[in-house]
Amino acid sequence: RQIRQWEGHGEIHGNRAPKAGEVVRNPDMARVLRLLGSRGAREGFYEHPSVGGEIVDIVRKKGGFLTSDDLRDHRSTFPEPISADYRGKRLWQCPPNGQGAAALIALEGLAELERTGRIPPPEDRTPGETLHAAVEMMRLGFADAQALVTDPDGEAAARMAPLLDKERIRTRARDLFDPERATCRGVPAEGSGTVSFQVVDGKGMAVSFVNSNYTGFGTGLIPKNCGALIQTHTDVYIYWHRITSSLPFFSPSAAATRPQASPSRTAAGASSSIPPTPTASVPPRAPTTPSFPA
Repeated sequence: RQIRQWEGHGEIHGNRAPKAGEVVRNPDMARVLRLLGSRGAREGFYEHPSVGGEIVDIVRKKGGFLTSDDLRDHRSTFPEPISADYRGKRLWQCPPNGQGAAALIALEGLAELERTGRIPPPEDRTPGETLHAAVEMMRLGFADAQALVTDPDGEAAARMAPLLDKERIRTRARDLFDPERATCRGVPAEGSGTVSFQVVDGKGMAVSFVNSNYTGFGTGLIPKNCGALIQTHTDVYIYWHRITSSLPFFSPSAAATRPQASPSRTAAGASSSIPPTPTASVPPRAPTTPSFPA
């Protein structure tokens, strides 16, 4: 239904879902990928009239405000990752405006509960004790991330300063955790459907890749002859006292763990507020007890 509402403005596979075992061909996407490979992102995508031009055209026809200047002025960023240590390994996450900080907060909180004896060590915990502590600390991470994460270069960036402060996280974990009941208030939004893949070679070089349209089929808009839908991550802009984040709260979360010198595992979470949960399960755990539920 989400795609059919814009029918007539481009199609993928005849505007129908493929049948089981059917070979899907997408020559329009192949053309776009060839342009990217031969001319690069700027000339082959953002500024190309048959790609960037078609994206702007369909968005504006449907009442949007995107312009060719917006695409031309786009610049990708390559920020330093953020990390937290847990039981001898380090979990790396993308920094804000992503929500990977939620997983790091969860691990810091869990480590504090273990350090202070609020919960037994992993080898002595029951599965129920492990799940309760893990879920509560993940809820703590969601609450903090949803309240504080925004554009690190925007007007509200100062609000993020305490986000990964270890003493703050440890104090909140001790004060809020109750071994008998749920007390942390963070709740992830429901959702699924994003694609990710993980690759680690024999030398320990790792890639954690996430691709997301968000909210099912994104906007449902298919630019003419482009073979793909436009994403809708701007669904999660955050407003604070008339200050608007210039980047949305970004949901997909790629991660890697590093024992000593090189990554040994990668992970990713996909869609909505779910991503930090599986990535927080990557650090080592007792083999007979469950960790964070994915």
